[in-house]
Amino acid sequence: METPSVRRASGIRLLLGATTLAVWAMVAITTLMVIMCAVVLSGRGSVTISSVLDAPYTVGFEDDRSITVGAAGSVTAYTNFEIGEESRYFDAAPTVTAPILLDREDTDSRIVGVLGVLSLLALAWVALLQLRRIVRSARDGDPFDPRNVARFRWLAATVLVARLVLEAGERILTRTLDVDIPVEASLAQTGWLPVFGAALGLLALSEIFRAGSELRAFEQETV
Repeated sequence: METPSVRRASGIRLLLGATTLAVWAMVAITTLMVIMCAVVLSGRGSVTISSVLDAPYTVGFEDDRSITVGAAGSVTAYTNFEIGEESRYFDAAPTVTAPILLDREDTDSRIVGVLGVLSLLALAWVALLQLRRIVRSARDGDPFDPRNVARFRWLAATVLVARLVLEAGERILTRTLDVDIPVEASLAQTGWLPVFGAALGLLALSEIFRAGSELRAFEQETV
């Protein structure tokens, strides 16, 4: 019968193996993305950017009903809707999302896109390597290594910075997109609330590990 310590060691080895596979997967992904970025910067290849159409616009339906959204972003007209039916399905003005194909000559947008991808790749590497070091310290029998406190804080920082990169990418691409229709780039599909939640959770873990490392140091001093 396996003891708890044996099961714990098996779980740690499994985690370490998973992070090793993740590293090799990241090597392959990074290589592929660098090649794709080089192609994009050369002006070749099709690149699409998710975007949201700026008002005014009209959203039509198959049964000849339509909703008109004014320049202020609010609904200005319902066409062929029964009285009172308008608010049955929509409590706010509908938004229109569409992929925008970058022009081959839109060098500015291509550069912004490549820089954003490379930044996110770098952050992913930072997060993965920090996680791997945490798992290694647990494998070595020292999960409360004081360095793990900083590692968890690095993980929290990468979560926040990644969201900032997407936010900045949206704003910059909206200015650089060379299109004839009014659109705004839409890259950050996740709101700030879950991002802050994840970052706070990681910071809480860092405090737990800090307390654990201080307790371990105290025990070593009193032995």
